[in-house]
Amino acid sequence: RVTGGVVTHRYANRGDYLVTLRSSAANGTCYAEASRDYHARKRPRLTIASDGDSVICRGTKKVFRSSTEEFLRDYLWVVHRQDGFNDTIRNDEELHYTFQDTSVVELRVFNSEGCDTAVFMNVYAQDYPKLIVTGDTIVCNGTQSIVNVSSNIPNCTFGWYMDPSLSTPVYSGPQLVRTPTKDKKYY
Repeated sequence: RVTGGVVTHRYANRGDYLVTLRSSAANGTCYAEASRDYHARKRPRLTIASDGDSVICRGTKKVFRSSTEEFLRDYLWVVHRQDGFNDTIRNDEELHYTFQDTSVVELRVFNSEGCDTAVFMNVYAQDYPKLIVTGDTIVCNGTQSIVNVSSNIPNCTFGWYMDPSLSTPVYSGPQLVRTPTKDKKYY
C-alpha cells in the first residue's frame, strides 16, 4: 500500500506483469482502479576488455572488446576526447582506436529485448619522453666510458640494450658505465 504520487518497484525477474493502481478518497469507500501490462526485461551484463594497460603513449593504437555471454543486437562505441569532440563507431564488437589524448571510452550495447547498458573505461595518453644523452660516447680502447641519460618527464626508467629487438636490457638505470675494447652500440 502506497500513499502519495510516485511509486517505484524493481522487478527481480524478467517477465510480464499486470500492475494495478487503486486510488481512493480519504475515507477509502470510493475508489477507482486501473490496470496496465508491464514487461520487465533484462539489461545486458557487460564489461570492456582491452589489450593491455590503460596508460599508453600518444599515438598508440589500442584494441577494446565487448565482454559478455549474451547476444547483443547493437554496439555503440564513443571515444570522449579531451578537446570536447567525440568519435563514434557503430555495430562493431571491437574498437581499434589510436589515442592522441587522455579519453573516456564508452561502450553502449542493446540486447534483443531492446534494453541497453553502458560501461566506461579511462585511457590515459602520455607524451613520449624526450631523452637527453650526455657523457663519453667516444673513448680510447680499454678506457672507461660513462654515458648518462635523462628525460623531460619525471620518474622515467631507463633500460640499455645491445640489440633493440631484445626484451631484457643489459643494464637498467640512468648511467651506463662500460670499458669497451671494441666499438659497441647501445640503445
